[in-house]
Amino acid sequence: MRITKLLILFLIASFSVTISSTFAAEKKSKKAKTVAKYNLPDDPTPFGFVFGKTTIEEAQTLWEKEGGKVDGSGYGEAKPSYGDNDPDGVANKDVVLVDISKLPLDQLQTARFGFINDKLYLIRYQMGGDFDKIAQQLAAKYGQPAGTDSFMSDKKYTWDFKTVILQLQQDFFSKHKMVFLSKKLVDEVDKSNKRVYAEHIRSKAQTQKGF
Repeated sequence: MRITKLLILFLIASFSVTISSTFAAEKKSKKAKTVAKYNLPDDPTPFGFVFGKTTIEEAQTLWEKEGGKVDGSGYGEAKPSYGDNDPDGVANKDVVLVDISKLPLDQLQTARFGFINDKLYLIRYQMGGDFDKIAQQLAAKYGQPAGTDSFMSDKKYTWDFKTVILQLQQDFFSKHKMVFLSKKLVDEVDKSNKRVYAEHIRSKAQTQKGF
């Protein structure tokens, strides 16, 4: 009887140690997973540009520093004009787009920078060269993309940072696009475009005498 009691006590103690060890291991594992979840590269800052912060004046200084040349600039369009079926392109003066060339980036053809209310929300590169090589360089710098997509022979890779989305898209005619977007400000651009276009429609409606 005494032996049986001792055996039961031993089994209970062993079970308790096992449970404690398992719980500790699971807790440690969860902690490690939590750390890994947030162990991502910082938001990209190409040429020193900071999304959501860099102003047009600050951008001009950075372009000059990198040898860039301003090819043109203008307002964004709340609703772009697409020929006779949609003849009224509507400018959104809250959005400024600037086209830049001669920046020191391999295979870069043109670059477009977008600002809303004087804050950088967009950088878009049009590039030539080997698409896979560009993708490999991005993966080497930022890690593997969070998402991949393809249509026919074209490919698209996405890197999802804390406040910035980076996409690399292959083009059939070898004019690849690399696009950086501020998650927060791109939503502001969309809201601003809708507001400006709605105002345009209201104003247009007032001039229509036939209805």
